[in-house]
Amino acid sequence: MKLPSSILFLGCWLTRQWQMSRGYYRKPSISVIPSPNVALGGNFYIQCGSGYYKGGTFDLFKGESALHVRSETTLYYTVDFFISEAKLEHGGMYQCRYCFDSTCSHLSDRLYINVTASPKPSISVSPGEVISLEGNASIHCKTEEQQEVEFTLHIENSSYTYESKKMGSGEVLFPIINAKESDGGIYRCSYCLKFEKNQACSNYSDEVHIKVTGGHSIAGHSIAMWAGIAAGLFLSVLLLLILAFVLSRKRKKGSVAKERTRPANIPLQSEPEEDPDGVSYAVLSHSSLNTKPAPDADGIPETCDYATVAHHRAKEGQ
Repeated sequence: MKLPSSILFLGCWLTRQWQMSRGYYRKPSISVIPSPNVALGGNFYIQCGSGYYKGGTFDLFKGESALHVRSETTLYYTVDFFISEAKLEHGGMYQCRYCFDSTCSHLSDRLYINVTASPKPSISVSPGEVISLEGNASIHCKTEEQQEVEFTLHIENSSYTYESKKMGSGEVLFPIINAKESDGGIYRCSYCLKFEKNQACSNYSDEVHIKVTGGHSIAGHSIAMWAGIAAGLFLSVLLLLILAFVLSRKRKKGSVAKERTRPANIPLQSEPEEDPDGVSYAVLSHSSLNTKPAPDADGIPETCDYATVAHHRAKEGQ
């Protein structure tokens, strides 16, 4: 059985009145399309929705003091607050609510919109993205803005994430002094233009990955140093042993060579050979031991007498 629309409307009205009397209006939802980061001069809209209640008036507020921006009446569950050609002052915190008759809901959650300046800054590392342990480096953040802006360096590593801020015009340097392993990580920078009641910030720059190399700790340095000293001493001792061995071999070779070159002891006169019969022969020379001029070969004939000498025998007749 289908109920008449008048009965349904009456039921919704009674439910709404009961909820308003008990303060049961739920706070609305709030969102921004296409993104909370809005480019300077771009378009966006803030959507506010009741979720359960159709129709009513939606109010949009801005800032901590909930300054009223505008109101929209609709027959639907949501309303869109459209903003074109975004200016820097359009950035900030927004909230909304919806009202039926004179009763309104609580304010929605907070929505933060960032109108970004353009273009994004550039980032570089000098002398390079690889830094030696306890070394120094500089991170350069640059922008085309000529007026003074606030630069923010966003650092993210394995243990924590933090930001560092510095004022400058065009370019600032974020130094890294006596680099530690914790200085390694992902670095990005952005900048914000400051105004009296608002600010406009750029998107993040590209990423640079900084790596700190050269050791893990001071103890590691000490171990490496002593290990190098021990290795040097070992090599020195080894070289000395090799040198001593080579010198010893050279000395041995020199003594052997001297023994080989020394002349053999040759006897002045050889022993006469013994005859098997016990007879020895001797050659008697008539020449004198003194050197004299040789006589004429025709005048004095040379004669030689041979005598037999018997060993261990007495001459006959004696």
